[in-house]
Amino acid sequence: MKVVQPVLISLMLLSSLACSHGGPKVEGKELFEKVPSLYNRFVEYWRARAFLDADKSFSLEAPYIQLVYNRGNYKGFVNWFKNSELVAIKVERVVCEKEFYCCVDMKMVYKVKKDNRQEVFDGHDCWVKAGGVWWHNMRNPLVGPLI
Repeated sequence: MKVVQPVLISLMLLSSLACSHGGPKVEGKELFEKVPSLYNRFVEYWRARAFLDADKSFSLEAPYIQLVYNRGNYKGFVNWFKNSELVAIKVERVVCEKEFYCCVDMKMVYKVKKDNRQEVFDGHDCWVKAGGVWWHNMRNPLVGPLI
Protein backbone atom coordinates (compact mmCIF):
# COMPACT_ATOMS: atom_id res chain seq x y z
CA MET A 1 0.00 0.00 0.00
CA LYS A 2 2.92 2.36 0.71
CA VAL A 3 4.09 2.12 -2.93
CA VAL A 4 0.60 2.32 -4.42
CA GLN A 5 -0.39 5.46 -2.54
CA PRO A 6 2.34 7.74 -4.01
CA VAL A 7 1.60 6.36 -7.48
CA LEU A 8 -2.11 7.11 -7.08
CA ILE A 9 -1.39 10.61 -5.79
CA SER A 10 0.95 11.26 -8.75
CA LEU A 11 -1.67 10.03 -11.21
CA MET A 12 -4.32 12.24 -9.59
CA LEU A 13 -2.04 15.29 -9.82
CA LEU A 14 -1.23 14.61 -13.47
CA SER A 15 -4.92 14.12 -14.18
CA SER A 16 -5.86 17.41 -12.55
CA LEU A 17 -3.13 19.23 -14.49
CA ALA A 18 -4.36 17.74 -17.75
CA CYS A 19 -7.93 18.74 -16.95
CA SER A 20 -6.97 22.23 -15.78
CA HIS A 21 -6.48 23.25 -19.41
CA GLY A 22 -9.68 21.90 -20.85
CA GLY A 23 -9.62 24.41 -23.66
CA PRO A 24 -10.70 28.02 -23.80
CA LYS A 25 -12.98 29.46 -21.17
CA VAL A 26 -16.33 30.09 -22.85
CA GLU A 27 -18.49 32.88 -21.43
CA GLY A 28 -22.06 33.60 -22.49
CA LYS A 29 -23.80 30.23 -22.23
CA GLU A 30 -27.03 32.03 -21.30
CA LEU A 31 -27.14 33.58 -24.80
CA PHE A 32 -27.73 30.08 -26.21
CA GLU A 33 -30.91 29.71 -24.13
CA LYS A 34 -33.11 29.12 -27.19
CA VAL A 35 -30.58 26.75 -28.81
CA PRO A 36 -28.78 24.82 -26.03
CA SER A 37 -27.71 22.04 -28.40
CA LEU A 38 -25.83 24.64 -30.44
CA TYR A 39 -23.89 25.69 -27.33
CA ASN A 40 -22.61 22.15 -26.86
CA ARG A 41 -21.41 21.89 -30.47
CA PHE A 42 -19.95 25.40 -30.34
CA VAL A 43 -17.83 24.49 -27.30
CA GLU A 44 -16.87 21.13 -28.81
CA TYR A 45 -15.73 22.81 -32.03
CA TRP A 46 -13.72 25.59 -30.38
CA ARG A 47 -12.07 23.20 -27.93
CA ALA A 48 -10.94 21.10 -30.90
CA ARG A 49 -9.62 24.22 -32.61
CA ALA A 50 -7.85 25.34 -29.42
CA PHE A 51 -6.06 21.98 -29.21
CA LEU A 52 -5.24 22.13 -32.95
CA ASP A 53 -7.24 18.94 -33.45
CA ALA A 54 -7.91 19.42 -37.15
CA ASP A 55 -9.50 15.99 -37.57
CA LYS A 56 -12.04 16.69 -34.83
CA SER A 57 -12.87 20.23 -35.94
CA PHE A 58 -13.08 19.11 -39.58
CA SER A 59 -15.64 16.47 -38.54
CA LEU A 60 -17.78 19.27 -37.08
CA GLU A 61 -17.76 21.31 -40.29
CA ALA A 62 -20.92 21.18 -42.36
CA PRO A 63 -21.00 18.06 -44.58
CA TYR A 64 -20.96 20.13 -47.78
CA ILE A 65 -17.79 21.86 -46.55
CA GLN A 66 -16.19 18.49 -45.86
CA LEU A 67 -16.98 17.53 -49.45
CA VAL A 68 -15.50 20.61 -51.11
CA TYR A 69 -12.64 21.55 -48.80
CA ASN A 70 -9.34 19.70 -48.98
CA ARG A 71 -8.54 18.08 -45.58
CA GLY A 72 -4.82 18.84 -45.99
CA ASN A 73 -5.48 22.54 -46.60
CA TYR A 74 -7.87 22.54 -43.65
CA LYS A 75 -5.14 21.11 -41.37
CA GLY A 76 -2.83 23.84 -42.60
CA PHE A 77 -5.44 26.46 -41.78
CA VAL A 78 -5.91 25.06 -38.25
CA ASN A 79 -2.13 24.82 -37.69
CA TRP A 80 -1.79 28.48 -38.65
CA PHE A 81 -2.81 29.14 -35.02
CA LYS A 82 -0.05 26.95 -33.48
CA ASN A 83 1.95 29.97 -32.28
CA SER A 84 -0.88 31.18 -30.09
CA GLU A 85 -3.24 29.73 -27.53
CA LEU A 86 -6.97 30.38 -27.55
CA VAL A 87 -7.61 31.14 -23.87
CA ALA A 88 -11.13 32.59 -23.83
CA ILE A 89 -14.22 33.17 -25.91
CA LYS A 90 -16.76 35.78 -24.82
CA VAL A 91 -20.02 35.23 -26.67
CA GLU A 92 -21.68 38.60 -27.25
CA ARG A 93 -24.71 37.65 -29.32
CA VAL A 94 -26.46 34.64 -30.82
CA VAL A 95 -28.82 35.42 -33.71
CA CYS A 96 -30.92 32.75 -35.39
CA GLU A 97 -32.25 33.96 -38.72
CA LYS A 98 -34.02 30.61 -39.13
CA GLU A 99 -34.47 27.71 -36.73
CA PHE A 100 -31.72 25.92 -38.65
CA TYR A 101 -29.26 28.80 -39.13
CA CYS A 102 -27.62 30.76 -36.30
CA CYS A 103 -24.64 33.06 -36.05
CA VAL A 104 -22.54 33.82 -32.99
CA ASP A 105 -20.71 37.11 -32.46
CA MET A 106 -17.82 36.76 -30.06
CA LYS A 107 -14.53 38.13 -28.79
CA MET A 108 -11.69 35.62 -28.95
CA VAL A 109 -8.72 36.05 -26.65
CA TYR A 110 -5.45 34.54 -27.83
CA LYS A 111 -2.14 34.41 -25.97
CA VAL A 112 0.86 34.73 -28.26
CA LYS A 113 3.28 32.03 -27.14
CA LYS A 114 6.58 33.78 -27.88
CA ASP A 115 5.93 36.78 -25.62
CA ASN A 116 2.76 35.90 -23.64
CA ARG A 117 0.95 38.99 -24.88
CA GLN A 118 -2.79 38.73 -25.40
CA GLU A 119 -4.63 39.65 -28.57
CA VAL A 120 -8.40 40.02 -28.87
CA PHE A 121 -10.18 39.33 -32.15
CA ASP A 122 -13.79 39.76 -33.15
CA GLY A 123 -15.34 36.55 -34.41
CA HIS A 124 -18.51 35.86 -36.37
CA ASP A 125 -19.29 32.17 -36.39
CA CYS A 126 -22.24 30.68 -38.29
CA TRP A 127 -23.87 27.29 -37.81
CA VAL A 128 -26.40 25.29 -39.81
CA LYS A 129 -28.63 22.56 -38.41
CA ALA A 130 -29.18 19.55 -40.67
CA GLY A 131 -30.46 16.12 -39.71
CA GLY A 132 -30.99 17.37 -36.16
CA VAL A 133 -27.27 18.19 -35.76
CA TRP A 134 -25.54 21.59 -35.66
CA TRP A 135 -22.65 21.96 -38.13
CA HIS A 136 -20.04 24.70 -38.28
CA ASN A 137 -20.29 26.75 -41.46
CA MET A 138 -16.64 27.55 -42.06
CA ARG A 139 -15.89 30.83 -43.71
CA ASN A 140 -12.56 31.49 -45.29
CA PRO A 141 -11.74 35.19 -44.77
CA LEU A 142 -10.14 35.34 -48.21
CA VAL A 143 -12.92 33.77 -50.27
CA GLY A 144 -16.03 33.94 -48.06
CA PRO A 145 -18.26 31.04 -47.11
CA LEU A 146 -17.45 27.75 -48.72
CA ILE A 147 -20.91 27.09 -50.14
